[in-house]
Amino acid sequence: MNKKNKGNIGAKRNAEKAAKAAERRANDIANTAEDAAETVKDTAEDIIEGAADAVESVKDKAEDIAEGAENAVEAVKDKAEDIAEGAENAVEAVKDKAEDIAEDAREAVEAVQEKAEKAADTVKKTAQKAEKKAENAVKEVKQTAQNAEKKASSVTQKALSSAKNKKKSNTNSSAPVLPDVKVYDFCSKKRMILGILIGVIAALLLGIIIRGVHLAIEFKGGTLLSYSYAGDIATSEVESVVKGVVPDTSVTVRTGESLSTGGKEMTVSFTAKEGLSVDKQHQITEDLKAAFPNQNLELTDSNDVSPSSGREFLLKCLIAVIFAAFVVVVYIAFRFRKIGGWSAGVCSVFALIHDILVALAATIIFGFEFNSNIVAVILTILGYSINNTIVIYDRIRENRSLMPNASLNELINTGCSQSLTRSIRTSITTIGTMLIVSIVVFISGYNSLLSFSVPLMFGLISGTYSSLFVAPVTWSWWKNKENRK
Repeated sequence: MNKKNKGNIGAKRNAEKAAKAAERRANDIANTAEDAAETVKDTAEDIIEGAADAVESVKDKAEDIAEGAENAVEAVKDKAEDIAEGAENAVEAVKDKAEDIAEDAREAVEAVQEKAEKAADTVKKTAQKAEKKAENAVKEVKQTAQNAEKKASSVTQKALSSAKNKKKSNTNSSAPVLPDVKVYDFCSKKRMILGILIGVIAALLLGIIIRGVHLAIEFKGGTLLSYSYAGDIATSEVESVVKGVVPDTSVTVRTGESLSTGGKEMTVSFTAKEGLSVDKQHQITEDLKAAFPNQNLELTDSNDVSPSSGREFLLKCLIAVIFAAFVVVVYIAFRFRKIGGWSAGVCSVFALIHDILVALAATIIFGFEFNSNIVAVILTILGYSINNTIVIYDRIRENRSLMPNASLNELINTGCSQSLTRSIRTSITTIGTMLIVSIVVFISGYNSLLSFSVPLMFGLISGTYSSLFVAPVTWSWWKNKENRK
């Protein structure tokens, strides 16, 4: 046997050994696997048995919990019923308590009301007593004021006399004699005066633009109808009836007494460039008779006024005003020649122009006609305002002798301060009278008189202001400007 065969036989033996070893190893693994499978099977059976026991335990526990929950629900239901019953009882108790409180409150209100009525009666009686005491006190104060005024007048006269005597005895003394009055600085109000003047002019221009200027029959021409009547008649109602016939024409109604017969007379005027036709006049008369059947209206006169005569009347009024202003300047220049002369007169006329502008502005803004009433208002304001101005100038002239070393501004401030109380008291009396007249005329329906009372009231207010501020302060500005030059 050669070497090659020996090698094959050895390899075969080795392979057989290895196969046997592998077979044994496979049998061992199979046995181990069978043992492991048996072990897993036993473990799984144990787990299944434990799970079944756990499910039974959970089921029993759930049944116990469900039974406890049912018991808890029953307990809560019983508790809720007890609470609801307690709440109903509480509501009933609160309701009874509220009724008791309401009854007590009603009784308290009645008691308070009764006390309040008693207190009101007491207060009323006390107020009546206080009013009587106040009236007595006012009378006593008035009497005391009158006595004090008399004493003050006597003291003033003595002081003036003493000052004059002192001046004569000591002409070289330079100390001024100051009056016993609180002096206000009027001369520093130049800007205020200028602002008010600009405001007056602006109001006049706006009134002319917005409201227009309504000239009466005396200045524009038209027709004048006169009626006799009996009883009482309201001019506003007559005006409304007439405007129903001539709606686009300005109508003015006045009432009074006839100079010839002494009976009641009503005048209806229409401002127009052409006269009113006969048919229109007849229709107006018939409508007035129908509207006032118990007044026995009868047409007594009918006249047409031409515009030329109105223009002539207006021109004469302007000439009269200009002539009056010239006379005022000459009079003031002569009377007060020692303190300013003609410059004081010019400033007083400037103040009068300011007052006239105020009266015209009031006439236009309130929609009154420019008629003879306005002319009367202007003339009245001129007299009232120039009188106040001359009184103040006279004070300044007296103070010049009492205060020889005082400046012009000091003299003006002192004179205006001395005249302030007198001017205010006089103005309150006259302006209050015009206010009462305006109210009575407006309530009674005699609107034609308002074109006189209302502008006059504003003119009087302006006259008081211009006499204290416009004339003297403007004069001060003029003289100081001359001195600076």
